[in-house]
Amino acid sequence: MAELAERLAEYASLTARKRDVEDELKCITGQLAAMELPLLEEMGLLGIESTKVNGFTLFTRTDRFVAKRSKKEGVTTEIVCERLKAVGLDYMVSDGYSASSLKSKVCEWLDDGHDVPQPLAEVINVTTKMRLVARKGQ
Repeated sequence: MAELAERLAEYASLTARKRDVEDELKCITGQLAAMELPLLEEMGLLGIESTKVNGFTLFTRTDRFVAKRSKKEGVTTEIVCERLKAVGLDYMVSDGYSASSLKSKVCEWLDDGHDVPQPLAEVINVTTKMRLVARKGQ
């Protein structure tokens, strides 16, 4: 019985420690978020794309997001499917469409310097967000 009590006490202690660490992580995450935009702006002004600091390579990355416009804007899955077919992407449509395949195709067009075809551009939103990323080593 004493062994069970010890293990239960250890479990409770680890649970308390876990909660403390999670609270600290939330705090650190908030601090990083507050620092990110000013650092990105300063790096941009100085023309710095990457740098090595304290064993980390810090670099900028652009994340791209592609999503259909909202139902409030009158855009449904069926409309997106019709537009995909209209621009020659029939193979992407079955009962619906794959959001990841759509994103991949849109990113491919944009990376190649092409615009998204107008019929499709009218029913999707494409946004970008710059991020500061830290990678260990390298």
